[in-house]
Amino acid sequence: MRWLVGWSSAAAGSLPGTAARSVLPVGAQLLWGDPDPLWAVGDWRPDEVRVIHADPSGATFPGGSTYSGSGSGARSGAAYGSNGYGSGSNDYNGSSSRGTGNGYRGANGYGDSNGSTYGGGHGSGYGSSHPAIARIAILGRCHASDAQLRVGLFAARGGALRHLTAWPGSYTAVLQLGRRITILGDLAGARPVFHTRWAGGTAFATAALPLADLTEAGLDVTHLAATLACPDSPEALGDVSVRLQEAAARPAPAERPGDLRARAALARHAADHRVFEQAVEVRSQRLHAPFLDNQVVRACRALPEALRVQPGARVSVLRAVLAGSGIRELPPGWGANSHVSTAAAFRTGLRSSVDDLIELFDTPLLADAGLVEARVVRQALRAAADGEALPLDGLGELVATEVWLRRLLARRGSCWTGTDAPEQRAVAGGVRRLTM
Repeated sequence: MRWLVGWSSAAAGSLPGTAARSVLPVGAQLLWGDPDPLWAVGDWRPDEVRVIHADPSGATFPGGSTYSGSGSGARSGAAYGSNGYGSGSNDYNGSSSRGTGNGYRGANGYGDSNGSTYGGGHGSGYGSSHPAIARIAILGRCHASDAQLRVGLFAARGGALRHLTAWPGSYTAVLQLGRRITILGDLAGARPVFHTRWAGGTAFATAALPLADLTEAGLDVTHLAATLACPDSPEALGDVSVRLQEAAARPAPAERPGDLRARAALARHAADHRVFEQAVEVRSQRLHAPFLDNQVVRACRALPEALRVQPGARVSVLRAVLAGSGIRELPPGWGANSHVSTAAAFRTGLRSSVDDLIELFDTPLLADAGLVEARVVRQALRAAADGEALPLDGLGELVATEVWLRRLLARRGSCWTGTDAPEQRAVAGGVRRLTM
C-alpha cells in the first residue's frame, strides 16, 4: 500500500494552525516542506517519485529540506496492510473525493484533465522573504522524461494544465505555483484524490483512510448503501436526502449514446483494479493495467461513435495503441471478451469457498448496518454455488464489502503520529444502523 498526502492553508499569507505542523503521517518521506508540505507514504520505488523545480539549481524551503532540479526516493511506511475497499468506494463522513465517482459524500469527478485546486492564487509564498514557488511532484508510473516534466511545469505556470495528463502511464501530479496547489489524478480514476477541510485549510491524499483518521470520521452508511444499490449511478452517490428507489429510477442526463455507460464502466474497472492491487500486490512488485494508461484512455475517448460499435473494434484499437508505444508481442486471444471465462472462474471459487462465505454471513456487519438480511445472503450464496443464475457481481460486492468492514474495524492504530495527532482512528464508534 502506498499513498501521498499533504495539505494547503486556506489563503496566502496565513499559516495553518499549530496542529498542522505537529501531525505527521506514519512512515512518511517528505517530498517538500512548509508552508504546504507533501509526503509519500508506503512502498514507493525510486523511479515512481520525482520532484521537479522550476529553478534548476534547487531551492531551500522552511524546515531545511533542499531539492535539486529533480529528485526521487522511496521509503517504507505503515498504512493499513492490503485491505480491499469493497466495491472500490470509500465511505466516510465529512470528506470529498476527486476522481471518477469514487469516494466520500459529495463526490465530484474530474473532467478530461481538471484537478483539485487548493489555497490562494499564484503568489510569492509567505511574504517577500521567500522566493516564488514553482514545482511539480509526479508519483506513479509516468514515462515522461525529467526534461518533459520541466517543460510541463513551465507551461503550467502559464495556465496550461491539460497536457499534464497527456504523458503515458498512470500517475498523480501535484503542482504548486506560489500558494496554489493543484492535484491531477489519472484519467481512468485508478488513482483518485480525496480531500477534506482541516486545521483552517485543506488536507488531501490518494487514499481515503488517512483523511478519515485525520478527521476521526465515522462510516457514512447512507453512501455505502447507495454504492451497493446503484454502483453505476453517480446521481445516487452525489445526491445520497433522495431515497434509493427514486435515485435508481431517475433518468440519465442527455449525452452522446454510450458515453454515460462507458464512463461508468471505466470507473468500475478502475475501482476493481485498486481493490485487486491492494489485495494481491507484494512489496517491490507492481501490477500493471495497460487499459487504464492515460494515452489509452485518451485514444478511446477520441474514437468516433461509428467505430465504437463495430465488432472487434476494441481489440484492434488497443493493439494499435500498444504497438505505438512499442508493445507488439501479445498472446493469442488477447483483448477478447472474457465474460464467460470470468463467470466460470467465479463459480469455481464460490463452490470451493462457500462454507467460509456462509460463516462470514452468520453475523455480518452489513446486517448490523441494516443493509442486508443475513439469511437471504446465505441462501443466495448456496444457490449460486449450486449453479443457479444469480447476479454474481452483486454477490462479489457484498462479500468484498463485508470483508472490508471487518478489516476496517479490526485494525489498530492510526495513519498519523505527533503530539497533536487525532485521539482516535476513523470509525472508532463501529457501524451504525442506516436510518432513512
